Amino acid sequence: MNCPACNGTVVSFDVPEDLREHLPKPVPHAGLCIRCLRLHPTESGGDPDFGELEPFPTSPEASIPLAIAIGRLDSLALNRSSIEALFERAEAAGVDPLLTLDRLATAGSVQPAIDIGKRRHQLEQLMDRETEPETEAETGTDTETETETEAGAGSEPTGEVGTGSEPGTGPE
Repeated sequence: MNCPACNGTVVSFDVPEDLREHLPKPVPHAGLCIRCLRLHPTESGGDPDFGELEPFPTSPEASIPLAIAIGRLDSLALNRSSIEALFERAEAAGVDPLLTLDRLATAGSVQPAIDIGKRRHQLEQLMDRETEPETEAETGTDTETETETEAGAGSEPTGEVGTGSEPGTGPE
């Protein structure tokens, strides 16, 4: 099958039932264009052969969720939860999705319909936000005060006026 958008080769695959919810329409077969990286429904599937797309993983356990995720990058805001779930699935199969995006961005044979580098950066920011430490509002504690208290434990208080031991600090 050729891509209706760019006439590139579409690699078809069977979509496992538990991944169909991440497609625009839950279909049993889909395909990823190896030139523009658009996702398409297809008439037939099978095990994917992404051999022409060098940076892509070869195992179906990693390549299928990654292919669906990449095909959904056209709208990060609308597809964020699906993309994250699919990336987690690819990671569980031993593939680093962000590294794969880096490699796809520099692959000469790929002419993606989206700016992969920009999307990768946006994804990384979203993922970093989710892994940041809890804030004061979430924990109910003032971490800044705790840090200051810990840093000052066992030392003399600073900034007190009127000790008289230093010039200009005593009573006049």
